[in-house]
Amino acid sequence: MMFMLGQGVSSQVFLAKNKKTSEHVAVKVIPRKVLINNKDLAREIRILRQISHCYIVQLKDVFITEDYLQIIMEAIEGQELFEEICARRNFTEDDAKDIVSKLLDALGYLHSLGIAHRDLKPENIMFIQNEEGKKNLKIIDFGFAVSCDDINVVKGAAGTLGYKAPEILKQESSTTQSDMWSLGVITYILLVGFPPFFSYDEYKDIGMLMNAPFWSFFNDETEQLLDSIREGKVYFPSQFWDALSQDAKGFVESLLKVNPLERASALSALRHPWIQSFTAEATQPDSSCSSPVKPNIPPEDPKTPTVTPLPLHQALRTHNRLTSN
Repeated sequence: MMFMLGQGVSSQVFLAKNKKTSEHVAVKVIPRKVLINNKDLAREIRILRQISHCYIVQLKDVFITEDYLQIIMEAIEGQELFEEICARRNFTEDDAKDIVSKLLDALGYLHSLGIAHRDLKPENIMFIQNEEGKKNLKIIDFGFAVSCDDINVVKGAAGTLGYKAPEILKQESSTTQSDMWSLGVITYILLVGFPPFFSYDEYKDIGMLMNAPFWSFFNDETEQLLDSIREGKVYFPSQFWDALSQDAKGFVESLLKVNPLERASALSALRHPWIQSFTAEATQPDSSCSSPVKPNIPPEDPKTPTVTPLPLHQALRTHNRLTSN
């Protein structure tokens, strides 16, 4: 069985079942004419081909038909970390450590390959339930991801306001360290329920900090917001942070360094006392998270698909029937 999960301006996404394994997958269908001069999509596929990690969405296959490029991805059922934060407001330190340690594991893997995600935010982190009934997570959406190293860096705007590192706002060279800044912002939000950077004149009242949705702090691109990010002016109001450990504050500070060279890397962040204090049992990786290896993705040649996408008109009828019930 297969039906449409959603559609964008130039693509449609369907749920399908692998004939050989009965595994459900997501099929992104893109007209071939859209691919002309689409360097971003080609880069995204090239990067996804390199990745195989339990905390990162998996590219399963890519094949081309006469009219379409079809990208087969791991099907993820769950909810965004964004939704989880909206529901819970803030997390205990142990719950935050659990999330952050897994993100560090994934980022350490990506960065070891010279890959920067460049749009790490709660909307691009999915909460799922694994086969053992435990909550797991997956980093998704590699549309802004690039391959880079200390010499060959990438310039240009990328990411989402509020999670962008100072070097990106300044249009300076960005590296994998830009992801670490974004993780610092996410960690701060997990712990207190609002971000470290916002227009302070608009949120002077403690009640607003406690009650305003965390995403609303990023709504307006004010000079005060931009300046606070560029200058790394991190606000730790005692009403919220006094109840948290000094290690938690120190961990966030280590990630929110304006100078990328002074910012903690994924490896050094994993060694931080705040993460190390997490119990050994709690930090045991998911059983599916064995030593990551590069996936066995075939060359970019047309081939017989291992999943059978429904014709688009038929999938549309199926989707309409399902959504009308």
